[in-house]
Amino acid sequence: MPNPSTISVASSVQQTSSRNSSTNALAMQDITEQSQTQTLQQRLDYARPGQCITLDQGVYHLDQTLILRHGGNAENPLVIQGKPGEKVVLRGDAPLPGEWESLGDHCWRMAIPLSFDKAIGDLFADDQCLTEVEGLDQLKPLCWGLLQAQPFAYPETVNRTTLIHCNDEGVLDLDANALSDPSTSQRHILKTYVHCPKACEGSLHLDNTRPTPGTGQWPMALVNDFYGYRRADEDFAKRKQPIAVYVNGKKQTLWGRHSPLLRGIPWQKGWNELLILLDAQAGRAHRFKLTASTHHWNTHSETGLTADPGKQLPTSMPDVDEGLVINDFAYELGGEVDGQYVYIKLPDGQTPEQMQITASQIPCLLTHDNEPCNHVVLRNLCFERATANPKFAMVDLLGQASHWTFKDCHFKHTTGGCINIDNGVRHTIQSCSFDHVGCTAIQAWARQHHRVHELTIRNCQFTRCNQRGFGLGWHAACVKICRASQCLIKDCAMSDSDAHGIWLDWECETNHITRNRIDHCTCSGIFLEASRWNNCVTHNHVSHTQAGPFGGSGIYMHDTSDSYIAHNILEYNVDFGLRMGLATNRKLDYGIPIRRSGNVIVHNVMQHNGKAAMDVPQELPGDIGNHYDHNVYYPARFVLVDPQDKDKLFNAETGKSPEIRRHEVESLRELQEMTGQDLSSSDQLP
Repeated sequence: MPNPSTISVASSVQQTSSRNSSTNALAMQDITEQSQTQTLQQRLDYARPGQCITLDQGVYHLDQTLILRHGGNAENPLVIQGKPGEKVVLRGDAPLPGEWESLGDHCWRMAIPLSFDKAIGDLFADDQCLTEVEGLDQLKPLCWGLLQAQPFAYPETVNRTTLIHCNDEGVLDLDANALSDPSTSQRHILKTYVHCPKACEGSLHLDNTRPTPGTGQWPMALVNDFYGYRRADEDFAKRKQPIAVYVNGKKQTLWGRHSPLLRGIPWQKGWNELLILLDAQAGRAHRFKLTASTHHWNTHSETGLTADPGKQLPTSMPDVDEGLVINDFAYELGGEVDGQYVYIKLPDGQTPEQMQITASQIPCLLTHDNEPCNHVVLRNLCFERATANPKFAMVDLLGQASHWTFKDCHFKHTTGGCINIDNGVRHTIQSCSFDHVGCTAIQAWARQHHRVHELTIRNCQFTRCNQRGFGLGWHAACVKICRASQCLIKDCAMSDSDAHGIWLDWECETNHITRNRIDHCTCSGIFLEASRWNNCVTHNHVSHTQAGPFGGSGIYMHDTSDSYIAHNILEYNVDFGLRMGLATNRKLDYGIPIRRSGNVIVHNVMQHNGKAAMDVPQELPGDIGNHYDHNVYYPARFVLVDPQDKDKLFNAETGKSPEIRRHEVESLRELQEMTGQDLSSSDQLP
């Protein structure tokens, strides 16, 4: 008799055809019909504590996010699983809506109408993930691009009599001018003149995000992007916002990779013509805050930029440090524009009809309802091909969900993250793998004045995280936890990622990072930022970190205090084995000043690192600083921050860094003397 608490989800769909047999070695069933997705959702709707939903082997193509409305309890968890030894895949990809048109030279394109309301993430040909490019000139075999149907061209004339004004917050609102038909889009032309007192290089920031309610703060650029790069996001999920910027008739192209910042603008002395062209679509918020700035001006007496569509100078020029908010534009509506094209180039002899061409289109594969959903076990499942922004993931645990267990699950190919935890208690992620991750694989991010408690991550494998290069690696990691306590990250392997390995970010306390192997990651293997109170980093092996925006060190400690760093091997990193960053003017959530002392650094091996074994503050006699003992250094080369400069603050609001003097030391005795250590310390050379 079968267990009455077990629900088996079966499929009557036939197996995949022979042309895909090479990519389906287990002869898995291809479960694509909408009714199957609905059946699976219904099974989740009726699940109750103690039940086990067992999925048949196969590929489940989801056309909507699965929502788990009920969980289990401590004695009777709800289990969703595949059978051991079988492969159950939940996928968020589907064919695109159109026909492929041959362009010759093994290139094809498909028209994507504006009415298509799904995101387009990665493109796949059978099991091959194609490489995305930003222009037709970069198209090579197994590459693709989502490009405009009507490229921008510099307009020769603009009607100067029609003006559009920003509001009191400097926000330009184009909603009233967008067409009412959501299937159409109209080109907008905005023109003004920027006056610069002298020739210099500058930047232009075009921020279309909404202010955070109650704070007046504009969110980070990672929330949305409307500039030249495409990414599936919250308010802009359909496609990138087509836009072009011309200064003095020349198109500017140095966009930040994932921020709406246009760099390298050659401001000329006097008036500069600034022209912005964008395709505004009905139903989308077009609220842009436009600011301009100049670089390499270092005196407060110099005046900054001003702007006016009629070339009228104000009675007084703003100070250079204030930057410029652009308030007025001459405005003109161009004609309607079509959608976009997906272009692909395939190897010789291959056509789209011979391959299964799909695109990831689902932003999240599994989440739960707004009510708490606790005590859930996911086992032997594969999550693949989702499209999301960095803030979200294939599996989103929202609100106060607690006691979820992921075991023997596999996550592959997402433009965002894999598991996202919002607050929550006692989640366990064990024996899982994460590969080809767009940004951060596991992110646990508690809200202000909250904590993620007792998260356990064990025996997991992470490769190729932050494949999309978000934040140049600075804002990404294989594992990132914020405001977390009593968490354990143990026996994991992290490699070949354009991101930190493990990042404890902001008010993390009493967490334990131990016995992990981290190699070939960017910036740092283990990053402790604004963390305090007995975080333990022990018995880890960190090697071959690559240079990022903040260098490449085995362990990087930034505004961190009272941590225990012991028994780690830090070797062959491009910069330092261990580094302490500059102090900043930030304060913790309750206004507590940030400390950088009380760290215990003992029994570590730091060898063959590129610049030096350590980059740490020099301590003066009587300072209550950090403790070093029983460490092994080779070679004995160190960089010490001058004691008069170690408390100078980096301004986190403006990004301005103070001048810091550093001294190179190539003697263990000098290190001991200059860090205030007892000369009988057991630090040694091998």
